[in-house]
Amino acid sequence: MPDSVTPDRATTTLRRKRRRYLLCSVAIVTVAMLVLVQCVRKPDAPLPTFVTTTEREFAQLSFQSEHKREPNREELLFWLGNRYIERGRPTNAVGCFAEVATAHPEFGRRARFQQGQLLLGLHRAFEAEQQFRELLALEEADPQLESRFRTSAQQQLRHLLEVELRFEDRHELLRHVIERGEANGFEIIAGLFPSHLKWNVPTGFTLLEEFLEADRSRPELRVAMGRFFTVQGRLVEALQMVEGVVQERPDDLRAAAALIACLREADATVEWNQRVGQLPATSVDEPWLLLLERGTHALRHGQPEQAITAYRSVVQKDRTNIQAWHGLLQATRAIGDDSQYSRATTMVTVLGKIQNQISRSMQQQADPNSFLDLADLCAKADLDREGAILSAFALQLDSGHERGRASLARFQSRPSTDDKTSPVENWNARPNQ
Repeated sequence: MPDSVTPDRATTTLRRKRRRYLLCSVAIVTVAMLVLVQCVRKPDAPLPTFVTTTEREFAQLSFQSEHKREPNREELLFWLGNRYIERGRPTNAVGCFAEVATAHPEFGRRARFQQGQLLLGLHRAFEAEQQFRELLALEEADPQLESRFRTSAQQQLRHLLEVELRFEDRHELLRHVIERGEANGFEIIAGLFPSHLKWNVPTGFTLLEEFLEADRSRPELRVAMGRFFTVQGRLVEALQMVEGVVQERPDDLRAAAALIACLREADATVEWNQRVGQLPATSVDEPWLLLLERGTHALRHGQPEQAITAYRSVVQKDRTNIQAWHGLLQATRAIGDDSQYSRATTMVTVLGKIQNQISRSMQQQADPNSFLDLADLCAKADLDREGAILSAFALQLDSGHERGRASLARFQSRPSTDDKTSPVENWNARPNQ
């Protein structure tokens, strides 16, 4: 056989040595990497100190029995949280749910829901709101839970905002709830007539006291208490409460509005004028109460054009606000605008009747006619959007309701309802008087 075909023994031996060296090197590197990973990998963090060995073992066994596998740390915490709820230990349950990451595929969002509920029950309002808002934002973008969880979270957040008298925030929340067709009768009325259905003084005041007892540092709670005190005529206490917040937070417009409203109620005219005069220029997200106070101040100082601007800003955000419409009635009469004065007069009259009907509707939330009576009043004020929503809700209560069908058809047949129902559109199209 020719030499060129026979492999050289020395060459073959060298190749085998190189191959063994390469394999050995790869093995050493692999082992080193595995050792490194084991060294740097953090073990599961310990469970909260209040969890006993017996409680941990019970939760592990319960999880294994249902899922046929060992739980990881977050799964164990979720089960422990529910166990503490059963045993009447809500603070411990909160501590467990708080350590379950929201991103956990099975228990994360449910942990936020459970944590929010428990925190609200413990009157830790600010923390509860954070949990509900986080959950609702995730569910709106990517629904994963049963609808009952989102509905309950929405209702509890709404209740919290009502107690804190944060009606602008409640209005925004209910707008989305109504758009999705998830609102109940109370939420329909509160969403469409936010300035008519807002004060529940005995219950709200008691809950607010409990919120404040749990956390006196929150400025939102102190401002709300100041407003409750003002409504109750406890003006000295109200001033002390809100003045403290204004001193701490001079840029807080909600606190400024509460203080100015209290000064007006107390007939502290000099300081009232000073406080209004120190306000910054009107901002887009200004509290409704502050806009109303600006309008009142302008009217009292013979500035109807400025009053119209302030009241118009309220109506743009809450177009059934009877206080704003009453201010517009006075201001348009002062400048001799007969057309807008007539419109404001109609709105004040109809909204007064709506206020009376709301009381009856709230007592008959299962009766479609109670909402259709409101819709009929809306038709008289060209509030077509509100009328259509009320009619649709009546049909939700009774899909075969003939009056409801006729009412909805009436509103749907009206062209450009938003242009017609919002007189603000006409005012925006013309220069200020």
